Amino acid sequence: MQMRPDPSFAVHDHEQYRPVQALGDQRVRVRGRAGEGLLVCHASRPLEALAGTAGELVVVVHGALRDSGRYLEHATAAAEQAGSAALIVAPQFLAAVDAGTGAGLPEGALYWDVEGWKGGHPALGPAPLSSFTAMDSLLRQLARPQRRSPGGHPAVVIVGNSAGGQFVNRYAAVGRGPDALAERGRPG
Repeated sequence: MQMRPDPSFAVHDHEQYRPVQALGDQRVRVRGRAGEGLLVCHASRPLEALAGTAGELVVVVHGALRDSGRYLEHATAAAEQAGSAALIVAPQFLAAVDAGTGAGLPEGALYWDVEGWKGGHPALGPAPLSSFTAMDSLLRQLARPQRRSPGGHPAVVIVGNSAGGQFVNRYAAVGRGPDALAERGRPG
């Protein structure tokens, strides 16, 4: 008996096991006790020259399909509509299926189990760095050392949808980035 797909699920389980259609063109170096690697990202502006000077930062985390380019497009459109000049970064938590033959992953790109990145598990390669460590590194490198922008809005906003929302909630509970940003924003 063949089971029909359940239309109540946004992404069917088998879909997340397909390789990504597009790789991000930006990189963030991730370092930790377990080694180092590169977090592939899409971004609204080139990241190389922005370390610590990005101003307002919006990090948008993709869902199970790891299609961070699509998430960047939607977040950029929303920012434009709101008149925001925030830097928008969409990290791409690649999976082992994306690292297969001919995928074109950049040398040193981190990749996780299809489910593992959602819960902060260690990468499968090239170093066992957790997806939470990758987010910590992204925030440490790009976030401005203050908690609020001149308009009183948070200088850093992290959002996610579906599996990305799960990641953001888990990261908020145990990631080190939010605490580090709060410490950096306190008057000395």
